[in-house]
Amino acid sequence: MDLSPWIQAWAREGIKGKALTQRLEKLTLVGTTVIFFTIVNWMKIIPYFALGQFSTRNLATSALLLPLAVATNFLGVWLVRITPTDRFYRIAYILMLLIAITLLWQGAKGII
Repeated sequence: MDLSPWIQAWAREGIKGKALTQRLEKLTLVGTTVIFFTIVNWMKIIPYFALGQFSTRNLATSALLLPLAVATNFLGVWLVRITPTDRFYRIAYILMLLIAITLLWQGAKGII
C-alpha cells in the first residue's frame, strides 16, 4: 500500500495549520488531548505492573508530587482560559517546533 499520497495530503494540510488542530476551539482541543492521554496512561498500568515499575519508593514519590500535579493542572486550565485563541495556537506551534527540533537533534546525535 502506497502511503505517499496520504503523507503529502497531511503535509499540505499541516502547512495550512489544519491537520493537527483542525482549528478546533482551544478548550475542545485541550479537552480532547487530555482525554487521549488519560486513556493512553491508563493503558500503561498493567504493563508497568508486569515490569515491576510500581515500587514503594516510586509510589511514595508520586504521592509526594501529587499536590504539585494538581496545582499545575489548575494553573494550566487558568492559562488556557485567559490566553487568546490566536496566541494559544501560536504558542502551541512554537512548542511543537521546539520539541521536533529537540527530537531530531537527539536522534541525529544518537546516529553519529
